[in-house]
Amino acid sequence: MTKEEFCAALLLSRKKGVGAARFKKLIERHKLPSIALRELEGESGEKMEFDKRSLNKSNTQDQIIKTLEGFERGDFYACIYGEPDYPRQLYCLSEPPPVLFASGPIKDCKYAAIVGTRKMTAEGKKLAEIVTKKCVEQGYAIISGGAEGIDSAAHETALSLGAHTVAVFGNGIDLVYPKKNKELFQRIAQSGAVISELMPGTKPAKGFFPTRNRIIAGMAEIVIFVQGTEKSGALITVNWGKRLGKIIKVLPAHDKSPEWGGNLLLLGTNPNFYYGLES
Repeated sequence: MTKEEFCAALLLSRKKGVGAARFKKLIERHKLPSIALRELEGESGEKMEFDKRSLNKSNTQDQIIKTLEGFERGDFYACIYGEPDYPRQLYCLSEPPPVLFASGPIKDCKYAAIVGTRKMTAEGKKLAEIVTKKCVEQGYAIISGGAEGIDSAAHETALSLGAHTVAVFGNGIDLVYPKKNKELFQRIAQSGAVISELMPGTKPAKGFFPTRNRIIAGMAEIVIFVQGTEKSGALITVNWGKRLGKIIKVLPAHDKSPEWGGNLLLLGTNPNFYYGLES
């Protein structure tokens, strides 16, 4: 990827009226972000240069400048929708991330998404570890959200087994959230990847996490819900998985307490989601 095309992709993705869905259509039509951007300039009469020195100092454009500087320094890996190194799994999304930022190249393999609550019980942790081990034995790489609880248990188990694991952030990949997972993220970046559709420097916000869940579901062949309440954010990942036609599996509830409400809800909706750990 050239610096010009990377800059054009950033500008195009943040141009007024261009969301992820339109970005996808523009790239499928024009192939290159620079060509698509020039077409939109012709429509609006605006002039948007590729040189970072010519950008206005709005908050967004200031962030683009910093991102370009990071790109030039090699601070991160990036891929644009439509490029050969862009994850093939995300082409199933109607709104794929225009640009993905990562700690390194994103491995092309089969992924299992293991998701659940941040406030896991001891039994939930045990189940997360067991199911992660089973998935690794079946040849899956592990993808999750890097959050406390079930996500972290899945990543930790994958790392302990020497398996490939990917954490999808709801903030820039240069920021650590939650802070207690700093060492975990460093280990993931060394042997797998941390990825985000958000530019470096983007702070975590409540609205970013539901949208990042579509990336987790999109990358995965199978989505496994380990533990969560009826309002667990991990249910968003499950719903994305359903929408995308992924295999959905749910661990049986340990008991009928609220901590397992999401499991009971999902299995009550579709008993075929049941994931038994019996050998």
